[in-house]
Amino acid sequence: MIRAAQFTEASPVRLAGPRLRAGRATHVWLTLVVGAATVAATLLSEGNLVATIAPVVLGAVLWAIWVAPLRVTLGVAMFLGLAVDRPGDAEGQWLSPFSTLGGLMFHNLNHVIAIDQLKFSAVFALVCYLLVIRVHRLLTGRDRDTTGSLVPAAPMRWAMLAALVSVLGAAAWGLGQGGDGQMVKIQVQAYLQLLAVAYLFSVSLRERDYRWLAGVIVAAACSKALVALWVRATVATYIDQFGVLRELDYATNHGDSLVFACATAALIGPLFHRPTKRQISWFLLLMPLIVAGVVANDRRIAWVQIALVVAAFLFMNPGSVFTRRVARVVILSSPLLFVYGVVGWSSPSRVFAPVGFVRTIVQPERTDGSLDRSTLFRDIENFNLVSTFRAHPVAGSGFGLPFSQVLAGDDLSGFKEYFFLPHNSMIGLWSFTGLFGFTGILSPVLVGLFLSARAHKRATSSLQAVASTAAIGCLFAYVVHLWGDIGFSEAPTIFLVGLAMAVAGQLAMSTGAWPARWREHHVEPSRSPRQDKHAWV
Repeated sequence: MIRAAQFTEASPVRLAGPRLRAGRATHVWLTLVVGAATVAATLLSEGNLVATIAPVVLGAVLWAIWVAPLRVTLGVAMFLGLAVDRPGDAEGQWLSPFSTLGGLMFHNLNHVIAIDQLKFSAVFALVCYLLVIRVHRLLTGRDRDTTGSLVPAAPMRWAMLAALVSVLGAAAWGLGQGGDGQMVKIQVQAYLQLLAVAYLFSVSLRERDYRWLAGVIVAAACSKALVALWVRATVATYIDQFGVLRELDYATNHGDSLVFACATAALIGPLFHRPTKRQISWFLLLMPLIVAGVVANDRRIAWVQIALVVAAFLFMNPGSVFTRRVARVVILSSPLLFVYGVVGWSSPSRVFAPVGFVRTIVQPERTDGSLDRSTLFRDIENFNLVSTFRAHPVAGSGFGLPFSQVLAGDDLSGFKEYFFLPHNSMIGLWSFTGLFGFTGILSPVLVGLFLSARAHKRATSSLQAVASTAAIGCLFAYVVHLWGDIGFSEAPTIFLVGLAMAVAGQLAMSTGAWPARWREHHVEPSRSPRQDKHAWV
């Protein structure tokens, strides 16, 4: 420990000269590149003002990202990615003034910039740029992104690596059998970005950053709730699709269900650990808005995800005052709830709408004897996916190849990606990647749940306890999203699930939930030996 401390103290002096020269060289090269790009843009655009100043603005942004902590850039990108709408949200019936920004972030840039080669999103470009920054900082001896940045436990790193290898292996397997390269990109790009964001968060966050990131998620959820309410108030209830009037299914998009669930975790978490008046006030003020947003967006899966988040906090905190009060209310009201459920199971009355909601999840038949088309359609799809898996149980059929249509369902010829993006992503992964691929892809989720549970047991502060349980709730909500929707390719999962994985890995280290022998080799370089002794308390 003493030798390590002495080397760390001496290393800045030894590396000061090269770093200074490298910094000056970077400034020179950046100035030359920006100047050349400005001249080229001016000539090509024939003096267009926007095109002329664009290289200067872009250069300033790239330089700011280069010198800023990774967590700051990720936090800003997460808020923008979760809060703004995109073209295609609200089924294309409504666009906010910020929809262009949302399209830039998650749609291919060539849809906005007339350059055909830009077949990637701004988030993809940003993640790649941040990975380059991370590699540069590692090569220059900056193991920690900033002072106080935590490190993830080894199992989470290995799980993310296994997931990366599994995704790339399934993509190569599918392409080798003649798969569609464009469909492979559509299938895997969100998850690859998720893994990259999880890694970047896990090597850059400090424990106190969990609070403001929770605020970012809540603010984004409130923004989307307001958008959903505005859409319901301004857009017609029924829309014309292919000459047929049908009800507007959702107000924002499918992925916002996960945003609402994670925001719920951030708001209810403090209630289980001696909440302050401020925390209670924020819950009473913002939770009704989020619930209203869920109602306006009208996605059944959102209620299931929120229920899982609440259940995670209840089961992980059985001794809290809030848990005991909830349990008392449930026990006392259980006879009434039982009668309510039995009577309302076959009743079409709006009084029993919650019971009807549960019924539509477990069976396709409605109270009037008709079939719920959505549930029936998914049953047919699941049968086709299982049939595909049975034909390729070990390695799967591979990404880029459509699943088999043994039974014919509704005609979705207008949705060309349907046979590559099934509504049940969980069974879809089984059919596309097989036993080995599915195990590798879902390993970060399982490892995250395991590490979060251990970290919660060893938590020494309410922040650690709330963060670990919130990670569990988010990962459970993600699993439900995979089962009930096209969750594997949803944009919000990139930041939300990536953050949950990072928090799980970090808390396993900071709470001592992962063996101390490994942690001793990953002490904070900038601390003295005396500080290192208490680094992980």
